[in-house]
Amino acid sequence: MWLFALISFCRASPLSISVSRSLHGNIPNSTFSTRAVALQLVDVCTGQPSNTNPTNIPPGEIKAQKALTDTQAAYLTIVNGCNQDFEFLGANQWQMRNWDGQWVTIPAGESAQFDINFVQGLFTKDSDTGGEAYFRIKNTDKRFHISADYVSSMSPKLRARISYDGIGTKDTTQGTMFDLGFPTKRNGNTLQWVLTGSDSYGYWSSANPPVTYLHSMLNVIGERKLKYVTMIGSHDAGMSEIDGSTAFSTWQNTQTQWLDVYGQLVRGSRWFDIRPCLGNSGKHMTCHYSVSSNGAVGSNGLEVDEVIAQINRFMDESPGELVIIDLNNESGFDTDRRTPEQSYNRLTDDQWRPIWEKWRDGIKKPCKGFDSVARLDDLTMNTLIGDGQGCVITLFRSIPATEDASKGFYSYGKLSAYNSYANTDEYEKMRTDQLSKLQQNRKLGKEGDSGTKDGFFLLSWTMTLGVNDIVTPLADRAAIAQSSLFWSAYLAFTPYSYPNVIYVDFVGQPYLLDQGKSQADYLKQTGGHLTALAMAVNLQIASQNCYVGGGKI
Repeated sequence: MWLFALISFCRASPLSISVSRSLHGNIPNSTFSTRAVALQLVDVCTGQPSNTNPTNIPPGEIKAQKALTDTQAAYLTIVNGCNQDFEFLGANQWQMRNWDGQWVTIPAGESAQFDINFVQGLFTKDSDTGGEAYFRIKNTDKRFHISADYVSSMSPKLRARISYDGIGTKDTTQGTMFDLGFPTKRNGNTLQWVLTGSDSYGYWSSANPPVTYLHSMLNVIGERKLKYVTMIGSHDAGMSEIDGSTAFSTWQNTQTQWLDVYGQLVRGSRWFDIRPCLGNSGKHMTCHYSVSSNGAVGSNGLEVDEVIAQINRFMDESPGELVIIDLNNESGFDTDRRTPEQSYNRLTDDQWRPIWEKWRDGIKKPCKGFDSVARLDDLTMNTLIGDGQGCVITLFRSIPATEDASKGFYSYGKLSAYNSYANTDEYEKMRTDQLSKLQQNRKLGKEGDSGTKDGFFLLSWTMTLGVNDIVTPLADRAAIAQSSLFWSAYLAFTPYSYPNVIYVDFVGQPYLLDQGKSQADYLKQTGGHLTALAMAVNLQIASQNCYVGGGKI
């Protein structure tokens, strides 16, 4: 029954339940309410009443998937990572479905999903189609609007765009019309736009967020401990290509990234799940396997040497960032040799040694010298990357290696991240599982208080292959699930319960992309929306918690 082995391919992580962005009181026993219920909340830092949960934001789609039609349609999520509301001013439309009546004011720290649905048919003219929705950032003169219209020079010609007509950001000049792209496939159609910051701090958007985004936020997060900082993470990071595989393993059920590790770094990933194995006639590979006592299914990805070289290249080109490597034994098999039962044996200590020694000795900018620190996540960001050079932490897990702090090579216990994936192919089950685990395991109160739970936490927004659907590729699942990450997960994050790592497949994929493109093509087709989402959590959400330290926007 090799098929059931495939089910465990995609690892995920933490869980949490949907909550408003408003501050919650009494961390140990707080009741987390959905936005459907108006509730007066108390800021635990000040003891003063906080604003109520928003009740007028329409629910988004759990599985953002359109039926096959002849019309262009997509879901668009707007994320407010600012300290003021996005006030809805008005809208107009020509030949748009569901346009009128859906737009609402988006409160500070919240998000909302809208429907971009063009009317098309024999008696409609695409060039006459369009819609606009206008917003102002409350208590400022900053404005922007959403534009859905016909652009003759682009394909498809009907587009969804953001007009920066009344705002300039650190990444995009005022007057820019930013094209969100438009999915050419009719299922999993999701678009996202994130704006974070304030009038005094300045604004960043998902149009072109900084590659060195952790370093760029040091004026806010510098004095925060690592355990209070959010970043993007890559599940099975080495599987951006298939370089050797077993029967029944295909790119559809095994590949987990479009971008190689360098590209994932550019698109915001800072936590990397690295799974070495021995394969391709004795080479040290990254791998993705499911192995039982009587069978094995999976593939090899990038070579270990190539992954290390790509990390070093990024650190040289983009100094100032923190990168964390989870070097683990998940696929630690000798795939060059089958057992009599057609399985694989685990790597021996002698086979592991040259692999982990490469990691220990190959990283050019290690986070070194923290041997006396009990928990690496108790270090502040200034301590780790405040020198402007940045560094790499390598954590080895279930591997017979020897710690060497002088080379930034530490046992996993130095961080001991909570990482528990949902193991389901159902979107709602994954979402509910991950959000409830977040609520249960991440309560950021005062350090040392009995109710505080401030361990490092991975939110695993990943799907697995399962008996309900063995056909849909992992890439499609990731794109479809991504929509609920921007509206549901973001809405669930609060100043007292948010993750350290937003852990995903296919980093940077804005919607469904095609397999077989070059790395240059994938860098052009992917975007910075996940980076901007992580920035919004750090700048808007976390800054409201007086216990996490650092600055505010």
